[in-house]
Amino acid sequence: MWTASTLAASIAITITMGCAHGPAVVAGPSTARGRPPTDAELGFVRHVASRVEQLRSLRYRTPVQVRVITAEGLLLEGLAGSDDERHLRMARRLHAVGLTHDPGTTVSAWARMRGSAASFYDSEADCIMLLEEALRLGLQERHVQAEAHLAHELTHALSAQHFGWAGGRQRPRSGLEMERRRALRMILEGEAELVQALYLAEARGVDPLAVLRSESSRNVDLVQGDSGFGRQADAYVRQEQFANYAYGLAFIQLVWRQRSWQGVDAVFRSPPSSTEQVLHPEKYFSRENPVEVTIPISPALRDAGYRRVDAGCLGELEAAVFFGRERDDLDFRAAGGWAGDAGEIYESPSGEAASVWISRWDDVAEAEEAEGAARALASHLPGGAAHNAVARRGVTLLVVQGLDEPLLSEVVRELLATESLR
Repeated sequence: MWTASTLAASIAITITMGCAHGPAVVAGPSTARGRPPTDAELGFVRHVASRVEQLRSLRYRTPVQVRVITAEGLLLEGLAGSDDERHLRMARRLHAVGLTHDPGTTVSAWARMRGSAASFYDSEADCIMLLEEALRLGLQERHVQAEAHLAHELTHALSAQHFGWAGGRQRPRSGLEMERRRALRMILEGEAELVQALYLAEARGVDPLAVLRSESSRNVDLVQGDSGFGRQADAYVRQEQFANYAYGLAFIQLVWRQRSWQGVDAVFRSPPSSTEQVLHPEKYFSRENPVEVTIPISPALRDAGYRRVDAGCLGELEAAVFFGRERDDLDFRAAGGWAGDAGEIYESPSGEAASVWISRWDDVAEAEEAEGAARALASHLPGGAAHNAVARRGVTLLVVQGLDEPLLSEVVRELLATESLR
């Protein structure tokens, strides 16, 4: 744990353990997004950075900038739910595909959770943004949890410098790319959670495996809604906010325990291609990659004036959210055996939403199980059973939502007649 008496020593350690250009951490300039840290604050961050280097067995290649951010700066970052119109539009689209129950509730949950951020790593600027309150806890009150959280963010900076994952804010070009990015986020958070747990164990002088078990249990409780913010959010928001930490840590911890940090480095050089591979590490090591799925054009939808407004891929993780919607849970049993999927959201001339989701499964038995779960869910989706349809051809499952008859039946008939669904 950092104390004032160890400040000079910690800076010296950082210079010897840090990047070739000097300290691993430097003060960033004053901007609208934050102020430079004081000398004492910078010394504290450097101390934590030196421990991160040792725990992670990597060194910073270039100095990481640090800025201290205020509550107002947090709003400028959009982390406190300030862009309500955009968030509401996103929530309505999630509702249209059956992933959430009420758009307004989803937006409120996002605002609560994003407003709770204590610090974050800006990969494009290679800069750590620290909330003043978190720094006060770490610096003045010697709060080890605040130190460990900072270690988490500093791990992101270290990993970005070594494995080049920074950036990536552009819209994914395909559903498979979307899945790869989700899987990458999961292992990034898993790596940072592991370093955070090791930092806590060292600071408290306890068994690292005991801390890992505790952290893993806490993260899973958050995903399941059994504690903390998780009680205030539906399953979609919970998996969006916490699943990366829970399942990413499980994956990275497995690799680290079996193959050490060298094994983790190898994973980052050849990362998982889907959330399925993170949830089931054996599928990563056997390279069971997802199949590409496309949505055929529906002339009936086009002639009715519907236009596509969004497209993407659920992956096994969000498929579990979809199938568990009515229980407000993640149904991994129904989502198991996922092989690939694609979805599109459409909007009618009057602004009503509809969606098409096509998924592929490992075998007919898995497809039948998914079909049964989807049929049980159809009457609970927006609009009820009269506006939603489920159909299957072999290992391919089709779910169409939000259309009136006879358009609903016509779209299902058209899609089932296409080559990709035969």
